[in-house]
Amino acid sequence: MEIHLFEAFCYISFIILCELYQRKYGQSDGKMCFDIIFFILLYLTSDINKIYNFLVKYFMIVFVVFETVSWRITKNGICSQVLLAILDYRYILIMRPMFIVYGAIAFIIVTFIVLIPNFKRDMISVPIPSALVFFVILVLLFTFYRNLMRGLNDYDMDYFVVPDNPQVLKYFQYKDVFVKKPNNKELKNLILVHIECGEKRNVGLFNRFYPNLMPFVTSLISNGTFLNNLTMQEDQAFTLGSIFTQHSGLPILGYSYKKRGSLLVSKRVHTFTDFLHKLGYKQMATCTGFCSPYQFYHMHHMKSYDVLGHGQKHDFTHINFLIEKFLPTLNNDKKQWPFTLLIHNEDTHPEYYTEKECLDELPPEVLKKWPLPLIALQCYDRSIKRLFDKIYELGLDKNSEIMVYGDHLLWGDPSYYEKPRQMMFFFPQLEKKLINKSVSLFDIAPTIMSLLGIEDYSPQFPFGFSAFSEETTQFPTHNDRVYINNLAHSFNS
Repeated sequence: MEIHLFEAFCYISFIILCELYQRKYGQSDGKMCFDIIFFILLYLTSDINKIYNFLVKYFMIVFVVFETVSWRITKNGICSQVLLAILDYRYILIMRPMFIVYGAIAFIIVTFIVLIPNFKRDMISVPIPSALVFFVILVLLFTFYRNLMRGLNDYDMDYFVVPDNPQVLKYFQYKDVFVKKPNNKELKNLILVHIECGEKRNVGLFNRFYPNLMPFVTSLISNGTFLNNLTMQEDQAFTLGSIFTQHSGLPILGYSYKKRGSLLVSKRVHTFTDFLHKLGYKQMATCTGFCSPYQFYHMHHMKSYDVLGHGQKHDFTHINFLIEKFLPTLNNDKKQWPFTLLIHNEDTHPEYYTEKECLDELPPEVLKKWPLPLIALQCYDRSIKRLFDKIYELGLDKNSEIMVYGDHLLWGDPSYYEKPRQMMFFFPQLEKKLINKSVSLFDIAPTIMSLLGIEDYSPQFPFGFSAFSEETTQFPTHNDRVYINNLAHSFNS
């Protein structure tokens, strides 16, 4: 076996630096050590022939860079939700076509690096039997594959596991939902304002470094009911997983290679929109850009409007569309009442976008000193103000319950945020109040039902309770997750 010293030094240094960088963002020491050993040995044993050597080096660079970027942005390695986001080709084609260009440039650069010729004077020969090389490669590849699959699906199939929470069994026994209209109470509309990367530290009220951040949202929180201790779990760090849990009260499990998550497309999952549909709600989601969860929404009686219909790729013009056309039409057509309106934004999510109309009005010190994500949040705050001004002008606030919330924490390395970092959830229509009890995303669906005065419904959400009650989340145990994962795969079979 021949080793090219300078090339080996470059590749090994690159691997070690990337793995140390991943550790900074949460990768375990054990996985870091295994990955370093695996990639170094894989490289050192790759000099069997030119084609194999090329493929190994190419795979190493692409995989290590991809995993490093994943840890940097999402604080997670290669998991099912990262992979599903990458494979969401509709979003890439419609909203991020430049990603295709970036991918092509990266392909050319990596190909060029891998094809850089070696110099014979830098070579040393190491006498290692080919059978031993083959055995080492086989063991390493098998272990690497097992680790990768474990990242994509944390739970092995075990059909003998029974959930610890008995409500899980009851939940999945229902093929349809039952709900009773509240007595002597008119059903109110529901307006949900979804903020990408919306967390508590986005608000100047809770950020001593940037006390002027999102002033309008700050004023809404100061005069409404705020969930002061809302946390999220690791599998809710992505929009899709977060939305799924908020709507269904379940963890997003049952990853399938054939579909975008087995539970996500299962008709055995019940959401708060299913209950509202039974009560006659007309339900719609309007999204800046492409509405990624459209399939999930459609399955649960929610029509989606996105760039393919309204043509708006950015938050400023999307809010203009809502103010000038959508909300006035909805207000005038009482046949659409009661309604659920879910408003998605996009520009406070990587890649952050700020419109010229906002930048022209921001103070110079903000443009010079603030990080781009915070400038994007400041611009969206102005759009939220325009949205609420229209809601008040039309009088929709008198007939509606309103909830403003985030889907996950701000991605990247927000060193300008203090810990602990928690989610943003508040109700601007309710009394001025801080709810300090521990709340999770599993509690959101039952909280919405309670907000609308709907108490008599089945099945109950198995893990969550209303944020307005004294009860706290019963988080899914390992057995609960394994059982749900088993069911998810059986639903997909």
